[in-house]
Amino acid sequence: MSRYVILLVAVLLVICHSCTKIEGSGKPVVTVTLPVESFFVKSIADTLVDVNVMIPVTAGHSTYTPLPSQLRSLSRSDLYLAIGSLDFELAWKEKMLNVAGDGNLRWVDMDRDVESCYGSHCHHDEGEGHDGEELSKDPHYWVSPRQAMHLVENMGIELADYGRISTAEVRNTIEKFDEELKNCTAKAFMIYHPALTYLARDYGMEQLTIEQEGKSISPRDYARQIEKAKELGVKVIFCQQGYDTERVKSAANDLGARIVEIQPESDDYVGQMTTIIEALR
Repeated sequence: MSRYVILLVAVLLVICHSCTKIEGSGKPVVTVTLPVESFFVKSIADTLVDVNVMIPVTAGHSTYTPLPSQLRSLSRSDLYLAIGSLDFELAWKEKMLNVAGDGNLRWVDMDRDVESCYGSHCHHDEGEGHDGEELSKDPHYWVSPRQAMHLVENMGIELADYGRISTAEVRNTIEKFDEELKNCTAKAFMIYHPALTYLARDYGMEQLTIEQEGKSISPRDYARQIEKAKELGVKVIFCQQGYDTERVKSAANDLGARIVEIQPESDDYVGQMTTIIEALR
């Protein structure tokens, strides 16, 4: 290959790399981490942008490796709307910024103004639970309508650069969910993976978990959780695809409770919130 051809290829790669639009669409590309974020972006910016989602809904975000096609779309993005403190983002942020090129990608965490929860019972001492155990920051703040409002506000600020955006419709949806949860009389619920910590905290419920910090709880702790769930009259157990369904079935039998499958990271935010609220109600 001649040096002129090599030079031409290099120039074309630079042009492609600096482009902020997906081929054929003519729209800017905004990259997000989870499918649920794409719901909010599309609700706010409508057809102004294309959305590149890094993690599929069925994939675990702690171990996921981006596909080459996702990294190509990332290289055409000029804005990354991050959940904030998600393990995938902490592991891949530097690499993804390098793929995008120096200064070509603006990374913005969407958890500004969110009052963080640590662990499954929302300990307020940052990162520390009972007996000094280290607790991780719960990233699932959007499942609480009160915290979802912060997400919408932060996204609206960032997406306003792309044209005429509107947050009114999605705000109305979130306010409806907020009212329904405020009127919900449920005292507690059980869940395998603690993904509803913010919802429980913000609406005065107790979240009883079968998993803690990525591991199933001990038989002794499980017995305690079941006893407490009986005292609180728990009749619903939430579970997510890919987790230990046998432990969930066992808990349902012990409590006489029904199992409700949820997927909080899905782009069907309205459907997921409706399922959660109806189960609690």
